[in-house]
Amino acid sequence: LQGDWSSDVCSSDLNRSVSVNFLGSTCLFPAGPWLVAGITGVPVIVVGCFKEANHRYRVIALPPMMCSFDRSQSKESQIQVWAQRYADQLAEFVRRYPDQWYNFYDLWAPPPATPPS
Repeated sequence: LQGDWSSDVCSSDLNRSVSVNFLGSTCLFPAGPWLVAGITGVPVIVVGCFKEANHRYRVIALPPMMCSFDRSQSKESQIQVWAQRYADQLAEFVRRYPDQWYNFYDLWAPPPATPPS
């Protein structure tokens, strides 16, 4: 991936998810983006674009989050830390621009049932 770009609007596949605190409640965020970042070591850059006034927008790119697995800790615990950091950053965007946030699935819904084997 050297020199290439990739993006993910935090995939909504909750079959592999992590529990985080978001806006004061526990909810599920996808683990996939953090798993990919941890395996590849690529930085994750959280970006938001917000309308501020007539025909004026503000783009906010936060400093890169470096995600690389440490073998002395479980992958799950590291993914949870990274996902919580992202949830905290997203919550700040939502607090600052509450009318400009929309999610495409219910973050607070119970986890999907796993089919019996």
